Amino acid sequence: MKRVKSQTKSFILNRESIDEASEWVAETLSEADFNRKDILKFRLSVEDVMLKWLEEIGEGTECIVKCGTRLRRSYLSLSAAGSKSNPSEFDSYDEIGNGSSLLSLMGLAIEYHYRDGINEVSMLLVSEPSAKKPWMLISLVVSVLLGIIITGFLPEAGNVLYEQAVTPLFNTMMNLLSALAGPMIFLAVCSGIYGVGDVVLFGKIGKKLIKRFVGMTFVFLAGTLVLCLQFVDVTFNMNSMNMSVFSRIYQMILDIIPPDIVSPFQTGNALQIIFMACIFGVTVLILEKSVPSLKNVLNELHVVIQFIMVGISKLMPLLIGISILNLFLSGTIKNIGLMGKQIIICIGIGVIGMFLYGFWISRKYKISVFYFFKKVMPSFLIALSTASSTAAFSKNVDICRNELGIDGQIVNFGIPLGQVIYMPLGAVEFLVAAMCIGSGYSVDITPAWLVIAVFVSGILSIAVPPIAGGALSCFTILFTQLGIPMQGIALAIGLDMIIDYVVTACDIFCVQSELLIVASSMDMVDETVLRR
Repeated sequence: MKRVKSQTKSFILNRESIDEASEWVAETLSEADFNRKDILKFRLSVEDVMLKWLEEIGEGTECIVKCGTRLRRSYLSLSAAGSKSNPSEFDSYDEIGNGSSLLSLMGLAIEYHYRDGINEVSMLLVSEPSAKKPWMLISLVVSVLLGIIITGFLPEAGNVLYEQAVTPLFNTMMNLLSALAGPMIFLAVCSGIYGVGDVVLFGKIGKKLIKRFVGMTFVFLAGTLVLCLQFVDVTFNMNSMNMSVFSRIYQMILDIIPPDIVSPFQTGNALQIIFMACIFGVTVLILEKSVPSLKNVLNELHVVIQFIMVGISKLMPLLIGISILNLFLSGTIKNIGLMGKQIIICIGIGVIGMFLYGFWISRKYKISVFYFFKKVMPSFLIALSTASSTAAFSKNVDICRNELGIDGQIVNFGIPLGQVIYMPLGAVEFLVAAMCIGSGYSVDITPAWLVIAVFVSGILSIAVPPIAGGALSCFTILFTQLGIPMQGIALAIGLDMIIDYVVTACDIFCVQSELLIVASSMDMVDETVLRR
């Protein structure tokens, strides 16, 4: 956890001071050695909170910004006197995208309090260490070299090391991740639902966008399934090609409702966890004004889980090293070749999906495919170079408004929502990993297994926690649900490391394309701007 020097500065709420506060926060975090992506994330959070207060409390109000470290945890807080104004609540569509939705998108769990006429917002400054990926690569190289040396020259010592040290440590780390995966996904889904702020805000735009996002996610997965069946050796159990397939699927649907609230977390049943999270999130959304403490409790739990996951993410190089070494010493290193197949399929699906979107839009608006790609390329390149949807957020908004001509209402609502729940390439990555790694470990893949794999991959891509380690927690739940050995997690981690940049860039492109399609169906596109 990075430590920030305790500092306090006062600003008078107006447009200029918001920029000054943003710059001051950026400079402070730079001195604390935060990386560029994290600095941008916290700058955006400060701007969003202050803009909300500028609109509701009024210009000229004093806003105090504090940052520092308490109990080894760095924090950032903002306070302003005036009427109650919670950045997590909205009054109209125009406000959507400037508060909770964006903060949720960035993986921030904010705490809001209103005492004695003072509004106060605080957040934990969780940072993903900038040197993490180099250390991950070093760990990967070292573990491969150790694996080659031990298996080639010291096989007996390797057996002892595998049984007495590597396996117990690997199992312990997997157990820890599995224990946290359920609560993380539960809180991510809950916050995504109650973060909307008001049931009415879904309205016509929200319903249509959500249907399109969810529907297109499964369209991508259907295409991926067809492609994987061509390249991946899948063993079908012919005895299952009867009514038992439908019976298992039917039972799976019935089993979504858990017998109690504890067992889904014990067994890692993703569908039951997400079902309970949806019920609880909607309940909090409906009862927020009657029982406001419910939302505060969830936000505080989110902060706790987030804090724990940051600690675990620092152990990622060790986890990768142990996982790769486990592959060598267990004799399953032959499955490493599956990574190449996974990478090719994932990137192939991404390229095909982008060009299909491009051709549809070019045919609809009679513009060149490459002209459309040229318009959206700046945000694509930012995401491709940073693997961060947050870093590309501002440029994404600018392109949708000023290059694609999409109405502001759809942009304000759709971009934060889309970047949280519409990750088609993320869903593709889950399914490809499940099919390739499952096949490599001789998992009994039946038609029912494939249906469950598609369904769980789609749901997890929507429910993936937007914090460090979020995707890894989904892999552990996916593997548990499908009966894939946890030893294969090393291959999943490797896949995520390599294609994370491509996946993020393609997902942002897909969000932009879907917003244009939905806006077009609602006659909310300025075609003059689009063709300009």
